[in-house]
Amino acid sequence: MATSASAANSAVAPPMMASRCSQNAMMSQANAATGPTTFSGAVSVGSASLQGPSVAFGSTLTAQGSIAISADEIDFAGTVASTGGGNLLLQPISPGLGINLGSAAGATSNLDLTAGELGLISAGFGGVTIGQAGGSHLVTIGAAGFDNPLLVRTGTGGGGVVVNGAFT
Repeated sequence: MATSASAANSAVAPPMMASRCSQNAMMSQANAATGPTTFSGAVSVGSASLQGPSVAFGSTLTAQGSIAISADEIDFAGTVASTGGGNLLLQPISPGLGINLGSAAGATSNLDLTAGELGLISAGFGGVTIGQAGGSHLVTIGAAGFDNPLLVRTGTGGGGVVVNGAFT
């Protein structure tokens, strides 16, 4: 059953029971969703962990600390920024799911972060980590650029990396 909620500019969003947050949200806790989660307004987080089958940000995401997003599909439509030098972790929930960096949107059933989405991640994070430590990911890198220190984790179960484009 899908539910929805909204949060005012300075309110703390409730635990992610909501599938949609249509106004600006400020979160400071771990949030787990059972269904797709979409934030259409600006989101500001302290240190947070967001988890769900898919997580989409329709506007800006600003992190004051570290943020972990665990979902088999992650979408960014606005700038992703750090004001405190925290880390950004992007990882699929499914440990064997492939990861495409710099791919066309929706090109596969893998976690795909397009070149445009990767370009929205601003410099200022202490580091960006993509992939699960205990997963087994085949990571395919197309045309991708990064403005932060980057760690791509293929996991411990036989994953790998294929570079098919300009990687900077």
